[in-house]
Parts: sequence; C-alpha cells; structure tokens
Amino acid sequence: MVYRIEITVPKQETRRKRKKIDQVLIHLGDDESIKDYQMWDADQSYIIMFRCHDADLEEVLSGLEAIQLGKKFGSWNAVKIEASKPEIKTNTVMSRLPVEIIYREIYSQASISFDYLVFCIVGAILAGIGLATDNSVTVVASMLVSPLMGPILAFTFGALIRDKQLVNHGLFSEFCGIGIVFFCGLVLGLCFAPFGNDFEWPTQQMADRGTTAGLVLGAAIALPSGVGVALSVTGGVVNSLVGVAISAALLPPIVNSGMNFVYAFVGGYWNAGVDRNYHLIISGFSFTLLVVNIVCIFIAGIVTLKLKQISPKTRDISELWEGISKISLKPQEDRPWNLAPGQSGLYKSPTNHFGVMSFRQNFYDV
Repeated sequence: MVYRIEITVPKQETRRKRKKIDQVLIHLGDDESIKDYQMWDADQSYIIMFRCHDADLEEVLSGLEAIQLGKKFGSWNAVKIEASKPEIKTNTVMSRLPVEIIYREIYSQASISFDYLVFCIVGAILAGIGLATDNSVTVVASMLVSPLMGPILAFTFGALIRDKQLVNHGLFSEFCGIGIVFFCGLVLGLCFAPFGNDFEWPTQQMADRGTTAGLVLGAAIALPSGVGVALSVTGGVVNSLVGVAISAALLPPIVNSGMNFVYAFVGGYWNAGVDRNYHLIISGFSFTLLVVNIVCIFIAGIVTLKLKQISPKTRDISELWEGISKISLKPQEDRPWNLAPGQSGLYKSPTNHFGVMSFRQNFYDV
C-alpha cells in the first residue's frame, strides 16, 4: 500500500521554524523509502509532497510529530493511493499501517454513537430470540451486528502505547455496551418468562454457556480471536473482522446472563418446577464467560501488536531522528531554497536521491 504525504507550511511560520524544516528536508532527501519528493511555493504557504510505502510511513509521521508539525505549525495529510507507477518495493513481511492511522480507526470504532447503541440493542434482541428458542442461526446473526469488539481493541491498543485517553475511551464504551445488552437481556427474560416451559428453558444454547467446559472452550476460542482482530486492524483488513466477531461471541453470553438471572426470580409465577439456583448458576457462568473472553482477547491482542512492532509512544519522539544531520542556519549556495526567484533545480542528497524543487523566491526570505 502506497501513501502520498502532503506537508503544508504557512509562510509566516518558515523563519521561526527554519531549523526544524531544514531537518525535515534533509531527512526527506536522505531517506531511501521516500520517492519523488517535490516542493513548491504557493501564495500563502510552502508545500512538500512525496510518496512512501506503508511500511515506511511510521518513521515519516514520527519525524513530523517530532517537530510538532500539525500541532504548533503547518499541517500534513496522508492519502492512500490505490495505484502507483513505478511501484515502491519494500519488505512487507512485517508491514502494517502506521500507529497514527491505526489509532484513528480504533478510536472511531470504540466511540459511542447512535449506531453503536442501536447495534447493541439489535444484537441483544437477536441473541435473546435465538437463546430463548434454541435457534443457533439467530444467535450467530447477533454476533455479526455486535459492536463490542471495537472498545476491547481500543483499550488493548491504548494500554500497549500507554495512551490513557484511549484506554478510558475504550473501557467507557465497553461498559456502556455491556450495560445496555445486559439490560436488554433482563427485559427479554421478562418477555419470554411466561413461555419458559413451552421452549423448555434452559435451552441447549443457554445451558452450553453455563458450564465450566464452556469457559474453557470460550478461552480457547478467544485467544486466536484476539490475534485475528489485532492483525485485522494493523493490516487494514476489515472483512476478517466479521469472522473474528463470530468466533469471539461476546454478546450472547451477556444476554444469556440477563435472561437467566431474571427468569430465576420470576419464572416460577408462570411455570412450575423452575430451578432458581440452576438458572442463577447459568447466569453467573455466562457473565464469567464474557470476562474470560475479554481477558483472553486482551492478552492475545497485546502479544500480536508487539509482534507487529507497535511500541509505546516515547515522551521525546525526536529520539527517533537522532541520526538526522544538524545543519547550519547560515545561507549556503547548495540549499534548494536559495535558488533565484523563478529558478528550478535539482537538489542532490548525500545518498544520490533527487527531489525536484521550484521556487519563485528564496525559501525563507519572507
């Protein structure tokens, strides 16, 4: 996957930020992962544009963050290119999306929105119907619309990169989702309680989630599911998240817990011979199954993200650029921004990579 990076620096910022911009230019010229980098003079700003592979994008964005580009001055955009010639070849064995892009994708998936709330309710209703009637197809359908995996991935990713805001964001969304789904389970339990004997409660779908064997099986499934969801988000493969959502089965145990909990207390009003303790045991095991699934997904996700070389943010991210050569602030003839107004030229870096540049005036003469 190839990205086009667009950097914009307002002219009023160039003199004060001269040394840092010099470092960017030197880095762009020396970095073999950057292809065809260009600069030109616009009316109100200077613009830098180049291509790079997603495997190299992390280093580029880290450098821009190191000089506070996009925070204290200027802006940058990373645009995915669907097709590009000539192709940029790189080692793709450990290729992944950069942390910045992964962060934004995960944050949006874990946000509480109208869609998130509706999906929780719809998924709970489908799961409740499937559990009450012992319909496995309906239970699987509820897993497909479940949005609960997003927040888990958010606090997993946040814990790894030591981002407290993302961790809190994910935890809050997950707890809200679990609360809504559990409440729906209580309501569905009340609605189906008069028909408990007709459907022979607990059904097989209910009972399977209320045993010790179910906990062990849930853990065995959740571990590879955690690996799958981490690989999906770091590689941008959204389609595989559907299979992971089915395998993890986070939503049905919550609904099952709520339905059996309320049925243990009110089922006897309509049905004779309701074993209250048995339904409470199923309710407790079902909720424990949820906790086990979340913990296993968290552990597997952390390990997988580490293997994909996702690392915590350093306080001084400029350490990533320790190898950048420091240059003098005095004007030099070989600097591209010292070209005469209207003059175009080629700037040759020490590694013999060229960048085409054209200026109407001196780069810092503003």
